[in-house]
Amino acid sequence: METVAASPDALTVADEAVGFSSLPDEVAKKIFSGLSLDTRLRSREVSPAWCALLEDASFWTHVDLSASCRVNPRFLHAFYALAMLRAACVRAKTSLQSVDFSGVHCVGGD
Repeated sequence: METVAASPDALTVADEAVGFSSLPDEVAKKIFSGLSLDTRLRSREVSPAWCALLEDASFWTHVDLSASCRVNPRFLHAFYALAMLRAACVRAKTSLQSVDFSGVHCVGGD
């Protein structure tokens, strides 16, 4: 099987044509809405465009830190969970609707 190397110019054109930034905002928002709380918070640091998109309060209306929330387990300790809740509250403004802390471990817990 023959391998063909693409030129750097071809890769740049391909990246621009199908890159995440070329998606309509509504599609990008649908993708972001499926991410866990910690991943959405970290995604804000990827680029100014992602940060601006994730400022939409609708991403922060439900804070899910339940046992099945898909948040990295190291963030389910009380200190980190409270920091994530605070970050979500700041972004939700007055739109916060629900908080589930059932998966959070208290200090000294497992």
